[in-house]
Amino acid sequence: MQKNEHLLYLEALNRRDMLNTPELNTEFNNLTKGHEGEELFSNYFQTYAHQNWVLFEDYWFNIEGPGQADKLILSDNLWYLIDTKHYTGHLVYQNRTVTINNKRYRNIFNDMETRTSKIQQIAAQISTNITIKPVIVFTGNDFTYTLHDPVHMDIVIRTAIRQFIQTLPYTHPLTNHTQTLKTLNKYRTPYNKHYDRLTPEAFPQLKKGIYCPNCHKYNTRKHKSAIYCPNCQIEEHLPALINRHATELLYLFPNHPQILTATNLYELMGKQFSRNTILNHLKNNFESIKKSQYTYYQPTPK
Repeated sequence: MQKNEHLLYLEALNRRDMLNTPELNTEFNNLTKGHEGEELFSNYFQTYAHQNWVLFEDYWFNIEGPGQADKLILSDNLWYLIDTKHYTGHLVYQNRTVTINNKRYRNIFNDMETRTSKIQQIAAQISTNITIKPVIVFTGNDFTYTLHDPVHMDIVIRTAIRQFIQTLPYTHPLTNHTQTLKTLNKYRTPYNKHYDRLTPEAFPQLKKGIYCPNCHKYNTRKHKSAIYCPNCQIEEHLPALINRHATELLYLFPNHPQILTATNLYELMGKQFSRNTILNHLKNNFESIKKSQYTYYQPTPK
């Protein structure tokens, strides 16, 4: 499954030695583990789910306020609303309070009830016969839980994910596929969390150089019009190399598209290839935008 834009941003920061606060490091580690858990579930679904079920992922929506569904498993008259949590340790739910290892957490069960109600409202516009079944999937290793309060949802731990997917009930396939997607998309919103991003003043602080696209180590070697990674024994040729670093530059500075100039890309890539070589590639493969004293580039619209 695709990574959300904030995780891609944090990965780019990490590769360029810019995760320079404990908060950013914690957020990066949590999002990375969360994505691994969601990907684990998706892989199990692709392998073991009956073909009648349809998986709809990373659904951000707005109906009576914003919400998010990690995954929706859809059929004609039954939807599973999946929320994945990558916790470790022991969770206790008592007096409507969630604690993990004696530390208080947000009430994820109450959040899930609210999310279920919102998804039910969307589903009702397709058919009033659709049942929503909420499921919280805990993907972390070494996770256990104790529930003193009742919860109105299923709970699945990591070791039970495969069995959960294999035992999804046989049901009618999604015959009204077009109407379902149309209705879901009617309420879909972009990834709606807003974070501070780098400003161009931070560019000099970025670690410079060319890293391997596979292992992300910087000990690559220039070989004619390509780079070679001795660790992975793979070669990346110049067009793909420049495109990858141009994309990374835009991830790092999403609010400042003017950052993508030939000079900045030349410096980001450690000056290992000539500025003219990079400039010619940008001219031939990107859209140029002229300002009074410089030209910057953006991906050509598809």
